[in-house]
Amino acid sequence: MDFSLHQGDTKYIHFALKKEDGSPLELVGAQLRWQASRLKAPGQFSSTPILSKTEESGIEIDDDLNGLVTVVLSPEDTLFLSGIFYHELETIDASDDVTTVFTGSFEIKKALIKPPIPQGA
Repeated sequence: MDFSLHQGDTKYIHFALKKEDGSPLELVGAQLRWQASRLKAPGQFSSTPILSKTEESGIEIDDDLNGLVTVVLSPEDTLFLSGIFYHELETIDASDDVTTVFTGSFEIKKALIKPPIPQGA
């Protein structure tokens, strides 16, 4: 399990992306996508993403020369979810080469105390 959180929590998922040789993955000019779906069984996950993040909506490049990235889950993202999930982080570099740079799993635990639901949600 890469990480866990409770329903409705804010979660900052930090990645230090590396090349195969262990050096930092430079992200200058790259685009990033992160998605998560339900894990059905070990190695089997739903092909329909439940959560999706891009640089416009929840991915922050903290240091593009050293491959440091944060994916931010807001309370609204997980308020009504629980269970085990599979996730992937993907880069698209300046040459349009696509690389999956991270895969893993995480758990969203049920919570007794939940944040207030924003108006209009």
